[in-house]
Amino acid sequence: CVHRMSRDEPLPAISYEDWDTAEKKKEEEAENERKKVKKAQDDQRRLEKERLRKEAKRDSDNDNDDDDSDEEIMKELQKQNLRGYKKTSDGKTTSYFNHEQTAEGKALIGDITPKRLESGGDCSTVRSSAAESAWNTAGTWEERDTTEWCTEALRKRLLSTKVTTPGVTAPSVGYTGS
Repeated sequence: CVHRMSRDEPLPAISYEDWDTAEKKKEEEAENERKKVKKAQDDQRRLEKERLRKEAKRDSDNDNDDDDSDEEIMKELQKQNLRGYKKTSDGKTTSYFNHEQTAEGKALIGDITPKRLESGGDCSTVRSSAAESAWNTAGTWEERDTTEWCTEALRKRLLSTKVTTPGVTAPSVGYTGS
């Protein structure tokens, strides 16, 4: 409305519903035009592929030595259709995340087959103290009963603590042990 008024056009004001309907119609027409263009492009690509295939077939008919050209073109077309997938050496179709080792890679890695461990091998355990477990050769932390040490340390610290408050005197308490 404002745009029309600014141009001093003698057109009557339209309602929102009428404007919305006109806009939707414009959008539908634009979408239909895009679809027509896309369809025309797809048809053109399809016709080009068919032309190439016919041309390759005609060339292969003229030259009998090259029987694989039609097959090669078909394989190329199939590769284009297999986006995100690939063919393995045994002909299976798989995703690109699948990895096949090459002969060079296998030679580089060498023999990786599991080997049986001999029982009675060198499995000696070194124990630095009787409190450690047989499996703990690295001396890492193990849960131990430290109740006796904790109780003694707590008693000493509590008894050595003094509290001073102005106006109050507390008798000193001595600890003689349990």
